[in-house]
Amino acid sequence: MNGSLKKALNDTRGFAIYLSVFITFLNIMGVFGKNYSSVGFVMIFGGILASVALESDRLRGWEGFERMLPVSSKQVVGSKFIMAAVSSGLSFVCAILGHIIGGAVCKAIGGKYDLPSPGEVTVIDAEFLRLISFISLIALVVSALLLMILYRFKNNTFMRFTTALLCVISGCVCGLLVNDDEDGFTGPLSRVSGTTLLVTLLISVCLFTLCTVLALKFYDKYKD
Repeated sequence: MNGSLKKALNDTRGFAIYLSVFITFLNIMGVFGKNYSSVGFVMIFGGILASVALESDRLRGWEGFERMLPVSSKQVVGSKFIMAAVSSGLSFVCAILGHIIGGAVCKAIGGKYDLPSPGEVTVIDAEFLRLISFISLIALVVSALLLMILYRFKNNTFMRFTTALLCVISGCVCGLLVNDDEDGFTGPLSRVSGTTLLVTLLISVCLFTLCTVLALKFYDKYKD
């Protein structure tokens, strides 16, 4: 692990813990209430840890100082994109963990306290797994796009608002995807097939790689 990645992980450790607990809790509540809209929204924010670390470095002047250290641009930029992948993966794990806990509690209680009955929930739900995987891939791409934009327009306040807007819009879309309302237009969107997931995976990997390459070029080109 290079020093840039270790520092970024240490700087965001507290925020990562809070976010992980929150995502897990939301998924448990999603099982209890049979509504995952808020889960889909928050999952996107699981991928912004790298952007938080980058902005934190700039506010404290660390980014300029880091250029004078014996580290390569690939290590600096790569550490942020590795963080993006790790944080998206962490959100995925927490979502699945929350779903398992919520399902197990419902089955153990047996339908009491207005909770779903054991027959209404599944501890390991393949459909939910595909859906959360799909949203995690979207979160991965969004986090990569945020980093690329921040490296290209580092001193542009308007672009910072643009990145925030991109994050919110993506979160709202994912919230609609998870909203399994059979009477509404979002119901059919809540089912992700294996083929759709595979295609999304390939596209996400390509976009993530492209954003990494472009961010590296921007980092070298737009130095202070």
